[in-house]
Amino acid sequence: MRSFPLLLCAIFVLANSVYSAPGNKSPSTSENVSDSTLKEISEKRDSEIKEAENSTKSLIPHHQEDPKLLTEKNVSAGDLKKETISPSNNETSSAQKEPASSAKRQLTVEELKSYIEYYSEELRRRSNLKALIAWQFATNITEENSKAKVEGSLEMSTWKRNEWLHNISQFDLSVLESPHYQNLKRLFDQVKVLGTDALDGEKISKQGYDARKMFELADKFFKDLGLESVNEGAKDFYNLSMIEKPEGRKVVCHASAWDFSASNQLPGDFRIKMCTDVTMNDFITVHHELGHIQYYMQYVDQNPLFREGANPGFHEAIGDTLALSVSTPGHLQAIGLLDKDFKLDDDADLSYLLRVALDKVSFLPFGYLIDLYRWKLFEGEIEFKDLNDEWWLLREGYQGIRAPVERCENDFDAGAKYHVAAGVPYIRYFISHILQFEFHQALCEAAGEFDQNAPEKKPLHLCDINGSKLAGNKLKRLLKAGGSKHWEEVLEDMTGQREMSVQPLLNYFKPLRKYLQDYIKEHNVPVGWEIAF
Repeated sequence: MRSFPLLLCAIFVLANSVYSAPGNKSPSTSENVSDSTLKEISEKRDSEIKEAENSTKSLIPHHQEDPKLLTEKNVSAGDLKKETISPSNNETSSAQKEPASSAKRQLTVEELKSYIEYYSEELRRRSNLKALIAWQFATNITEENSKAKVEGSLEMSTWKRNEWLHNISQFDLSVLESPHYQNLKRLFDQVKVLGTDALDGEKISKQGYDARKMFELADKFFKDLGLESVNEGAKDFYNLSMIEKPEGRKVVCHASAWDFSASNQLPGDFRIKMCTDVTMNDFITVHHELGHIQYYMQYVDQNPLFREGANPGFHEAIGDTLALSVSTPGHLQAIGLLDKDFKLDDDADLSYLLRVALDKVSFLPFGYLIDLYRWKLFEGEIEFKDLNDEWWLLREGYQGIRAPVERCENDFDAGAKYHVAAGVPYIRYFISHILQFEFHQALCEAAGEFDQNAPEKKPLHLCDINGSKLAGNKLKRLLKAGGSKHWEEVLEDMTGQREMSVQPLLNYFKPLRKYLQDYIKEHNVPVGWEIAF
C-alpha cells in the first residue's frame, strides 16, 4: 500500500474546495442541450469572452424571481455568458475594467445581501446549463459534445474568476462580523478563494511590451547580477534567434535554447527559438530560456566534452531558479508589472504560494514516474501485454488520477508523452524541481534576503535576488564549471552539502503547508489515497 505525501494531496484537496461550485449536481431532468446550442457555444466562445470583458454591469444587481430551469427547449447559445439578472441601477463598476487594488469598497449589509443573492442565482443557472452539457456528452459521446463539455467548464471557471477579481475580492466584509450577520458571512465564505490575483494577464501588453522588450528586460536581470549580457556574449543574438512566430512558414514553436558550438570564446553563436506571446507566462519562460543561454556563455571556454551542465537537471534548474525571483510580487512591482499600491496581505500571499505549488509540487510525481515507467520497460519488468495497464497503475499510485474513460491494451497512452515515444530521458525535470529550490535558497542567503534562523523576517518565497552581485558571483561559479566537476562537488560549492535535499522546498512553501494543515484539521479533510500494487 502506498500513501502520498501531505503537501501534494492537501494542495489538490484545497484547490478543489476553494474553487469548486457548491451544489454543482446534475439536474433530475433528462433534457439534452440541442446540437445547435453546443456548436454555437463553441464557435462564439472567443467573441463572447471579449464582449464580456468590455461590457459593464451594475455592482449590485436585482435578484429575479425564480428563473426557469434551463432545458433543451429554452436554452440558447451563449447562456453561460448571458446576463440573466438585471442591474438595479445604471452605476458602472470601475472594477470591471481595473485589477483589484488594496482599497476595499464599503457596502451596506443590504447591498451585500443583494449581491450574494445575485451570485447564488447566477451560479444555479450556470450550474444547470453546465450539467445539461455534461449530460449531452455522457449520453452521446462525439467530438463536438466533448469540446462543448470542456468549453462549459471553462466558461464557469472564467465567470467565477471574474466575479471574484472584479467584485467580491474588493468588498469590505468587516460589516458582517456582527453575530447578527453570521449566515450572510458564511455565504461569502463559500465563494472566497485565497486572495486576489497578484498578476493581471493583460498588464504586460497594456504597457507596450513586445517580444523584444521582454527579452531585453530579462537580459537586464542577468546583467544586473554581474553575469553576461547576450548583447556582448552572443553573436548577433536578436537577428539570428527566432523570438516571434514568422509568417508564411511552419516552425516548431516550442521554446528552446541552442548552443551551436561555433567558438570556445565569447561572443559565441547562441540562439533562442520561441514563438513569444506577450503574456506573463511567456515573460517567465523568456527568463528560463535565457538561463540556458547564460549557462552556455559561462562555460564556453571549457573543453567541448565539459560544455554541459553538471548533470542534466542542473541545466533545467538554472532558468527556473531565476524565475522564482522574477515571479515574486515584489519584483513585478519593481519593474512596473504590478500596481505600486498592491498590498500582499495574508490571503494574496497564500494565493501566490498555491499558484506556485500547483505548478511545482504537483509536477513532482509525474516527473518521477515518466522515467520510472521507461526504466521498467528497459529492465523487462513490464510485459508487452501490460504496457497500458502499468502506465495507469503508476499514474494512479503516484498522482492519484485515473483514466477518464475505460482504457485497454489496444491503447498506448504513455506514448502521448513525447519523451516516452522519442526515448528522451525525463528524470532531469524531476531533479530540476528539487535543485531549483536549493539554488534559490543558497542565492537568497548570499544576497542577504533569507536567513534560515529567522525565516519569518524575510520569507524564502518572497526573495528576489535582482541586482545582487554576491548572488551573481555564487551562481557564476556554478555555471562556469559546466560538466568539468562531479555534480556533487558543484552542488556542495553552491549549497554547502553534497546530497540533494527537499528542505529548501519545504522552507519555501512553509506558510502554505501550515495553512493546509490547519484547514485539513479544522474541516476533517481526508488526505491522500491508497492503492495496492
